[in-house]
Amino acid sequence: MKAIAILGAGGHGKVVADLASLNGFTRIDFFDDKTKRGTMIGPWSVVGTVDDAFSQQSTYHSLIVGVGDNKTRAKLLERIPTQQRITLIHPTAVVSQYARVGEGVVVLAGAIVNTFASVGNGVIINSGAIIEHDCEIRDYCHISPGAVVAGNVVVSEYSWIGANCSIRQGITVGTNAITGMSAVVVKDVDDNSTVIGSPAKKQ
Repeated sequence: MKAIAILGAGGHGKVVADLASLNGFTRIDFFDDKTKRGTMIGPWSVVGTVDDAFSQQSTYHSLIVGVGDNKTRAKLLERIPTQQRITLIHPTAVVSQYARVGEGVVVLAGAIVNTFASVGNGVIINSGAIIEHDCEIRDYCHISPGAVVAGNVVVSEYSWIGANCSIRQGITVGTNAITGMSAVVVKDVDDNSTVIGSPAKKQ
C-alpha cells in the first residue's frame, strides 16, 4: 500500500488528495488542526493534527502540504524530511523535460510548464496556468487558475499570481507580492505590493 499524509484538509487539501489518488497513492490521510479527527472528506479521513502527522511520519511513504497560504505552506514543508517530500503532477498537465521542478510542488490539471522554466520548492501551479519558457518561479509561490506567465518572467518568493492574470515577458514580480485577478502586468512589481487592473497598477 502506497500511503501519503496530507497536511491541511481545506479546499486546496482536497485537490491535493485527488491528485495523490491519480498518482497511485492508495492510502490518503488528512492531518489538520481545525478539522475534527474522524471527519470524512469524500473517501478520505482526517486522522489527526499536523503534529500527529510528524509523530507518525514513518508510516507514510510521503508527506505533502495541502495548504494554499504561501507562508504556512513554507513552514510545514520545511518540517518534512527531504526523503519524504514529493511533487505531484496531474496526468493532464504538460511539464517540459527541460523544466526544473522543485520539492513539494503541485502541478494541477491542464497546467503547462514550458522549456527551461524553473519552479522552486512548495509552489502551486494551479489548474490551467501557463508558465512559459525560461521563467523562474521561486519558492512558495501560488500561480492561480488560468494565469499566463510569459517567457523570462521572474516571480519571487511567496508571491501570489491571481486567477486569469497575464504577465508580460521579461517582468519581475517582487517577493511577497500579489497580482489581482485578471490583472495585466506590464511593469515590474515591487516587493510586498499589490497590483490590480489592466494595465496593472499598485494599490
